[in-house]
Amino acid sequence: MPIVLSVVLMLRKYTNQLSFKTMNSFQLVDEQVDSIIIAELQAAYEMNLYPGRDEGGFDIEPDAELLKSLEVVLQYYMAPSDFKQWKND
Repeated sequence: MPIVLSVVLMLRKYTNQLSFKTMNSFQLVDEQVDSIIIAELQAAYEMNLYPGRDEGGFDIEPDAELLKSLEVVLQYYMAPSDFKQWKND
């Protein structure tokens, strides 16, 4: 969990103002940053939810600790009703 939380905190700190060489600087409001964080954490959760195979053809089981950590951080960022609905889907 500490790794996931530190990544989220880093994103939270640095995504409020983004600038690109080809674009002008722009501001994101906190709700937009939260939406980005939620979408990325949900995608990471879905990606790690199902077993996979490595290059050698061996099964890779889902990482239960990582999934639990993602759930904890998602629960923090989501409204309780949204989190419950997401968990049930």
